[in-house]
Amino acid sequence: MTGRAHAQEAPELILRDRPARTYLLLGPLVSALHRDQAWDSQVGGQVQVHRQRKERLLASLGLSAGVASFARYRAFRLNLDAYAGTEIIENLPFGLALGPVVDLFHTHEARTGAQGTLWIYAGLAPYLRVTAMYGLGAPAGMEFELGLRIPFSLRHW
Repeated sequence: MTGRAHAQEAPELILRDRPARTYLLLGPLVSALHRDQAWDSQVGGQVQVHRQRKERLLASLGLSAGVASFARYRAFRLNLDAYAGTEIIENLPFGLALGPVVDLFHTHEARTGAQGTLWIYAGLAPYLRVTAMYGLGAPAGMEFELGLRIPFSLRHW
C-alpha cells in the first residue's frame, strides 16, 4: 500500500468509528408567531434528551420539554415533543418534531393543541412550527411560528 492510499483511508475510518452519544441539553428559545390574526413573540427555555447516532437513517432522536411566555398575551405555553432527524450533509442534522402543547392564560381557560416542527441544527437550531389549537373554552385556530433555539450541552454519555 502506498502512502497516498493509506492517507485516503484514514478519514473514512475515523468517520466510521465515531461513537453514538446521548446529550442533556438546556437553552433559551425566541420566536415570532402568527396567531389570532396578529403577530406575537415568545421567549422561553427548553430541556432536551438527545441521542446522536452516526451513519444511521435516523441519526437524531430525542424528547424535549419547553416553557415560553408571550409578549402580547398574559399566558405561558408548555410543550412536549418527540423528534427524529437525519444527516444528509455530515454534522448538519435536520428533522421533524411532534407533540402536544398547552397555553395557560391568566384571564381565561387553557387552550390545548398539537404542534409539528421542522428543525435544523448547526450550532444554533432554527425552526419552523405549525400548531393547531383546539381550545378548552377558548377559540381554536392555526398558528405559524419561526424561531431559534440555542441548546447548550450540560452532560453527555
